Amino acid sequence: MLLTLLILFFVMVVSTEPKIHYSYSVNGTILCDDNDHMWSYTLQVVEFDTLKNDVLGETSHHVTNRDRSTFHMQLRDLDWDGFIDNHFELGYEIKAWCNRKKFNTRFYSSVVHFRKTVFHEEVSFNLNTHDFKVVGTCEEYSCLPR
Repeated sequence: MLLTLLILFFVMVVSTEPKIHYSYSVNGTILCDDNDHMWSYTLQVVEFDTLKNDVLGETSHHVTNRDRSTFHMQLRDLDWDGFIDNHFELGYEIKAWCNRKKFNTRFYSSVVHFRKTVFHEEVSFNLNTHDFKVVGTCEEYSCLPR
């Protein structure tokens, strides 16, 4: 009887997802020194997982006569990450056309504990040098430059 209750308890814990509302956002700058031509990009904010990555936000822009573009995204609520995984592994996938070259890569940026309900990240992408930098992060009560 005790074993049955323990198994039932375990099944309930494993199959129950916590309902947490998250307020996660990102903003940043994308640089491309190609003022003579139009350049473009598609940027996705991703929560990377072992089996399936979750796209939390996406933006696309075509840029003319400027060397930079800025973006801001309020991310959708994150799905529960699993019984054993207590962190969201955030990052970016970017597809771009800059200086007549195709750019397609991903960057891992932050690991956020699932109990952090507020998170903001500022990033910078330089398509000319293929550099990515996290400029700063803010959590519920503190902000940190990087």
